[in-house]
Amino acid sequence: MDLYTSVSAVIVNDSIGAALTSTGQDVIVNNGSNLITFAADVSATVSAGSYLKIGGTATTTPVYKVKSIAAGGLLVTLDTTYQGTSATVASANVNVCNAIIYVGIRLTGLAITYKPKGIAPYNRTKFDTAIANFGSTVITNATAMTWGNGLYEQVADLEWFALGGDGIRNFMWHPIPTGRTDAVSGQYYYMVTVEYYNNDDQYVISGSKPAKALVYLFFAAGTVDAVPPSNTNYSVFKSNFNLYVPTNLEI
Repeated sequence: MDLYTSVSAVIVNDSIGAALTSTGQDVIVNNGSNLITFAADVSATVSAGSYLKIGGTATTTPVYKVKSIAAGGLLVTLDTTYQGTSATVASANVNVCNAIIYVGIRLTGLAITYKPKGIAPYNRTKFDTAIANFGSTVITNATAMTWGNGLYEQVADLEWFALGGDGIRNFMWHPIPTGRTDAVSGQYYYMVTVEYYNNDDQYVISGSKPAKALVYLFFAAGTVDAVPPSNTNYSVFKSNFNLYVPTNLEI
């Protein structure tokens, strides 16, 4: 994995439970490096060709093949770079795999760096997997990509686009105009879009009157996307708004 890779690929296998042999030592791992360092000698259980399950004991836990072992059994070189987060992994989650029957590859979309104000718009990795000459291999899509709903990045991008209503017409010049950003990183929002006709003679868009206009309303809804907590301001707005429309507003 490197700064330009959008997909992580790791080996997984069916070695669990009694088929795992503990190394007995914590290990220091670094994302993007194929060198891992154990707290003490593990040469009694680890050797070149061993498969290490690092970070857990499940069938979905990544597995790495040992290329070599040196420095008195402390320094191990993997045949691929470590894909997880840099950390010290406890010995209970660093095991040698035995009795391996099934082996697979797990592909995971990585987060794409987001920079607000039009520099790097919000996006997520999406890919389709196709394999050939693997017999009856099963492809399982555990989690499909979703864009999310009410994310900070989505709100910040809308704020950036709406700068056109404040008079900014060219978003390509450098330095890029900063404008105002009220969205808070890590926050989720309820969003209400109100479309109306603007018959103001000073409206900047020329043409037949009245012209359509949009108003975006965002209500902070905590930091949980799946089940956002209630928001008092949104609840009050919804109750008052519903007094004047034929169909109740619901999200």
